[in-house]
Amino acid sequence: MGFGPAYLAAACATTLLVAGYGVWALAANTRALLLGAGLATLYGYLYVLLRLEDWALVLGAAALFAILAGVMFGTRRVDWWSLGAPPVPPRRFTPPPAPPARA
Repeated sequence: MGFGPAYLAAACATTLLVAGYGVWALAANTRALLLGAGLATLYGYLYVLLRLEDWALVLGAAALFAILAGVMFGTRRVDWWSLGAPPVPPRRFTPPPAPPARA
């Protein structure tokens, strides 16, 4: 068996195994399908990267740049300074005391 068919068999088996486990672990078929599609895309990219020996460094650097850009874009609204701080209790409003009753 050549490299291509062996890689395809291993990638399919692993993707189906992880996606099948994802159905149970994620408790949602849609999320498991997205997990399987992402894993299949990753295996496809790695196969192309392995086959293109001369362009492997360029494609690997481009992929890492794209991943870094995605992480930066996805976490741009995270308040990193408050992650380790203890939670602040909500402020309570105390109404002013009632005026004394007139007789």
